[in-house]
Amino acid sequence: MPEASGARNGYAALFAQAQEAEDSGDFKGALESWCAALELDPESIKLRCYIGRLFMGEGRHAEAESLIRKGLELRPESISLSRDLAEALAGQGEYAAAIDLARELVWPLRKDNAFREAYAAWLARAGEKDAAALSRLAELWNELAEMEKSIEAERAMLRGGTVIPPDASHLRALFDCYAEEFDEHLVTLGYNAPDILRDAVDRTLSNLVSLDIIDLGCGSGMSGAAFKPLARRLAGVDLSPRMLKRAARRKIYDQLSEGDLVEALRTPQRLADVIVAADSLPYVGDLTELLPLVAKALRHGGCFAATVEKAATGDLVLQKTQRYAHGEAYIRKLAAALPFEVASMEEIVLRREGKGTVAAWAFVLRKKP
Repeated sequence: MPEASGARNGYAALFAQAQEAEDSGDFKGALESWCAALELDPESIKLRCYIGRLFMGEGRHAEAESLIRKGLELRPESISLSRDLAEALAGQGEYAAAIDLARELVWPLRKDNAFREAYAAWLARAGEKDAAALSRLAELWNELAEMEKSIEAERAMLRGGTVIPPDASHLRALFDCYAEEFDEHLVTLGYNAPDILRDAVDRTLSNLVSLDIIDLGCGSGMSGAAFKPLARRLAGVDLSPRMLKRAARRKIYDQLSEGDLVEALRTPQRLADVIVAADSLPYVGDLTELLPLVAKALRHGGCFAATVEKAATGDLVLQKTQRYAHGEAYIRKLAAALPFEVASMEEIVLRREGKGTVAAWAFVLRKKP
């Protein structure tokens, strides 16, 4: 691996040069070194954002825009790059374009006070700059005000210790914001649910080639990557458009759809041999509507492979994390009322969380012939 080692050493050297140049006040030299480092790692969101902000700090907003747009071509799921692109556009007086981009970011970036204040300022500037924008300005101000009310309501419930059931808009925003570092973060948490489910399916099915597979809550495509070798056709569905953009970059899905998992199963384009739901059911909670739809969407002999967080007691528990935990008896009871047999039920460690771990069930339900 001499080439890889050399690249790493060169990258580290450029970082050191850039930091040394910055410390000595040599902005031009620092920027040259940072840009050279970016050429070695063009998908680095943090480095690209940093360089973009250096450009903007010098008033070079057009150069920042170009740099950030190239990053979004590589990493279209990035909230950070989209945020900085909006600022680069506003810095050039293109307030309408900045506002259009920022509208979808206000909720994911609801904890970023500087960004929300900037968005409000762009709205005001747009009204001052363009008389035609005044008709839209009141609507946009009202929209921002409603966002602020929602943000404050969420904070008030959290301060009061209230656990809020996850809803579609919240989940979409949460995972949009999480998309750019999703895989990397899960690796650090020891997450391996897709591989566990793949092994369970391998033990369940005798025919493991040319299968039609649906990946429910596909996210960034980690489960799709695990199941792709079995697939004739691989379809994914997820609420988060930015997660879907990241999944698309893997180039393994035949179809990716944005939407609710339950609604996606109401009108499947074709029956499936395998339906996978790795770590998505904790956001669904009550499975009494979902599982019958899964059964209808599967061919006879097909299987549903999924994980749920383990409930310490009871059937269904909404946790402080806003994720539901399910009991083993609950899964077995629902399966028994449907044309399913429990092919496997395995207790696993889903991931690390804080100083502890999250216990879960990994199970496979096979549709009876």
